[in-house]
Amino acid sequence: MEKTDNYFSCLELPAMPLKPRATALTCVEDRGMSTGEATNLMESFGELIDYMNICDHSGFTARYSADWFRRKLAIYHGHQVKMQLGGLTFELAVLQDKVRPLMEGLKELGFDCLEIVTQVIEPLPPKVRSSYIKMAQEIGLEPHTEVGKKHPTIPMDAGEAIRLIQSDLEAGATKVVLESAEIALLMKTDITPLHKIVEAIGLDVLIFETGPYGWPEVAIHVIKSFGKEVNLANIDPPQVVVIDNMRRGMDRRVEHEFLTVRRGRVNP
Repeated sequence: MEKTDNYFSCLELPAMPLKPRATALTCVEDRGMSTGEATNLMESFGELIDYMNICDHSGFTARYSADWFRRKLAIYHGHQVKMQLGGLTFELAVLQDKVRPLMEGLKELGFDCLEIVTQVIEPLPPKVRSSYIKMAQEIGLEPHTEVGKKHPTIPMDAGEAIRLIQSDLEAGATKVVLESAEIALLMKTDITPLHKIVEAIGLDVLIFETGPYGWPEVAIHVIKSFGKEVNLANIDPPQVVVIDNMRRGMDRRVEHEFLTVRRGRVNP
């Protein structure tokens, strides 16, 4: 856990795990930030971030050079932050039958992770989905998968989601993301399926998207329901400090719980 050595070390806050951590993972969106912006973000909040997700898919495929990616990777890796490619580019590779070249190119550049998802194109047959997860592992990438639709019209079925997550994990997925739009819909209807998924799978491999659908309500709900060490994703850079404050009960969105409920006591 954290060792307090900051200027105001006379004051105590709820501690969070230090890197390399297995819980309280934070995945932040990189929508084509410049290397200067990335450097500034790492200087201010690098210790709070575990993954940067490259989600400027047009830039990845059409504009950015290998040198640009290597410079960006050096910045993130210098702060123990892993770099992940978002799922839309993977879906394009599926349609163009270029999944292996994409994965090999990512590994050659120095990427750490790849999202293996099909949220825009039609779902992959289970055996094909599993084969891509295994392919990523074989090439040396950390495979992350995602469950849920970006625009759900009916609430997620817990049993179906659990079976898909278990299949992904058996194939070698290291983390499974739950789509924020699905969580937001469950919060409006019946949140029970989300709790069933957590009970069946466990929190260690699950990552909850906090946005863009349902921000900040989704983040508030999962932190309050499952604790400050839940894994969170789809966080924009300005939200990093907000998430840290929410985890510690020091944000108005969680009613400043550390002050109002715990009365500022780390070990009540």
